[in-house]
Amino acid sequence: MPLVTVAILPHSAEAALLSRVADAVADTLGLAQGDVIALTTPVRSAAVSGRGPLATWWPLLTVHGSDRGEEAMRAALAAAEHAIIAWGETNGVAIEGVWTEWALPLNR
Repeated sequence: MPLVTVAILPHSAEAALLSRVADAVADTLGLAQGDVIALTTPVRSAAVSGRGPLATWWPLLTVHGSDRGEEAMRAALAAAEHAIIAWGETNGVAIEGVWTEWALPLNR
């Protein structure tokens, strides 16, 4: 069961973001309803070196899950990134980029 964490600044439509991301990962991996969990890691503030506060967002997304093969993992990360960008467009949030990664468990 993949667990997705998204580090973002607070937003009133956060629940919609998590649903989009969880659904995107599940759909891409061919998983059933309820097989992907998504949660936010709140970011209190952000700044750019030499410029001060961020004008655009840079969400960090990590999927914690088992090895599903490079192609499937890359596809799931791309789908999650697109879900975040689409959410930003819907909610008036300028997203400059999304940093994504797949974290494999070390204890297996």
